[in-house]
Amino acid sequence: VSKTAEVYRSFISERMMIYAHSLRYKIYANLLVLSGLIALLAGYSMYYFPAMNSVFHFMPLLLLPLCRFSVLFSIRNFPYAVLYSCSWFFLFAVSSFHAERLVDVFLYVVVLWGSVFIALRDEYKQYIFDCFVRCLACVFFVSLLEYFVLQLTGFSISLGVLHRSEDFWGEYNQLLFNVSHLGTYGARFQSLAEEPGVVGTLTAFLLCTLDTKRYKKERYVFWVAGLLSFSMAFYVMMLLYYVLSVKKVFRLVAIGVCVLIFALIFQNQFQEQVFDRITGEAEFDTRTHDQFESLYEIAKARGDLWLGCGYGSHLVKLEGSGEGNAGMYPFIYEYGYIGAFVILSVFSWISLRLNGASKESLIILVVFLASFYQRANIYISPNIIVLFAYSLQKRIN
Repeated sequence: VSKTAEVYRSFISERMMIYAHSLRYKIYANLLVLSGLIALLAGYSMYYFPAMNSVFHFMPLLLLPLCRFSVLFSIRNFPYAVLYSCSWFFLFAVSSFHAERLVDVFLYVVVLWGSVFIALRDEYKQYIFDCFVRCLACVFFVSLLEYFVLQLTGFSISLGVLHRSEDFWGEYNQLLFNVSHLGTYGARFQSLAEEPGVVGTLTAFLLCTLDTKRYKKERYVFWVAGLLSFSMAFYVMMLLYYVLSVKKVFRLVAIGVCVLIFALIFQNQFQEQVFDRITGEAEFDTRTHDQFESLYEIAKARGDLWLGCGYGSHLVKLEGSGEGNAGMYPFIYEYGYIGAFVILSVFSWISLRLNGASKESLIILVVFLASFYQRANIYISPNIIVLFAYSLQKRIN
């Protein structure tokens, strides 16, 4: 009896230890999911507190000593994580030297966060990917319900008026689950994100990668959210993906007809935000301003763009008016052609190594690199979660 009791106590103790360890790592994985969701929250929202994004990305780094590396990380993935962080740190060092200005600490934190995610064991990455997709779909679904109520009835619960740091963006209305622009942009869906383009770019990327059977409901939500964002990036990325991947012409025509019907229903918004920009009736590239474009051309003529002019250099020269510039050109101005080539090459190589060099992964990579033109912040945690884990949904049950 005593031996049986001893064996039983030993078994219970071992089970409790395993449960405690698994719970600890599950909490850690959920913290990474939360970091990805927080990264999408608008910095001017009432739900955002100062340095919120930095805090939630720094916490997983701070809690690393509490985890066993052999349990959490994969030796196979570790070299990719080192390469990823080293390439960014090299870029930051060269940029700081040129501009004589230190790179924002937040960028180092986000890069280290990305390195941690890349080094994780595949089962943890797949769990984070799955939770992130499902949580984001739930957030967008609730936001869309409020969005439709506002558009159809005009009723909304306003928590106050918001102002972005740049005066030219105008005012926003803070709703329960949405941030609604009060200017001339029309009814564009952006949930609680920084702007509609964030929703459009991310949903396009997710629709290109999500398994059609496993995430059927989530795909419907992302389709509606992406279409209603009226983000030209969404339409261009989806067009590029389906042209490259769809084998049956009938399916491509069917998708085109659905988009055409949607464009007729929301004719004014679609024409202003998408059609006029594609046809040249309106400015195609709204990511940079005239002052920055002049500065860029001067640096190009001088040959300064090979290594770049340094981090934040255009902000200094334009006396702060360069804050509204984003996308590929400001990135090249800061880090140079060589810097852009290094980063995109590293992203491409790691992605193909982790996801496999198949036709599907090549098409997804092309679509992702195309988004770099509009949004050069490819290092943000939602992009890292999707790009370096999407293939696991088919390999891990």
